[in-house]
Order: sequence, then C-alpha cells, then structure tokens
Amino acid sequence: MFKPTGINLVLGAVMLKRGWMERYVPEAIRDLARPMLNVFGYVWSGLMFFTAALNLILVFTVDVTTWAKFNLFFPPISIIGLFVIQNVLMRTRASSLPRPSDGAAARA
Repeated sequence: MFKPTGINLVLGAVMLKRGWMERYVPEAIRDLARPMLNVFGYVWSGLMFFTAALNLILVFTVDVTTWAKFNLFFPPISIIGLFVIQNVLMRTRASSLPRPSDGAAARA
C-alpha cells in the first residue's frame, strides 16, 4: 500500500526539474511555449506530491477496499483531468499569439 506513495514521490521529484516538458513539444513552438511549460511542469510535480500525500493519509485512516477504490479512480482521473486542462490552456494561448503572415514565412 506504500508503493504508490514512493512512486509518486519519485515522479514528483523528477518533475521538479525546470524544462522537463520541453522535449515533448515541437521545436517550432518551444520558445513560445517555454514559460507555460515551466509552470505546468511544477503543477504536474505538485499533483504527484499531492497524490502521494493523500495515499499516505489513506493508508493509515481507511480500510483496504476504500484505499483500493481511491487508487483505482483518483490517480488516472486527476492525470487525465490535468492533461485536458493543460492542453486546452496551451491551445488557447497558442491561438491568441500573433502568427507571421504567409509572406513573412515564405521569406524566412
């Protein structure tokens, strides 16, 4: 029952490295996305630490069935939820940025 806590602590610690998300973004938009990627990198790390803490609390306070249900639902739902939020916010931000005109892109 303690393994998910350990795994989430390790993941959270690794995600504290600044810029870890940059390798997952196309190179063409990496410079524009960098500030938001850094923020979301820390948000992902926080989610991992929060999940680890919540798991540790539940290990000592609830029965095995409740703990198992928590681990069945909360981690995947929170990860999918944060992924959707990040995706929507990044796409919204990207669509609001000025794009070079076709002529400027052709000259470059």
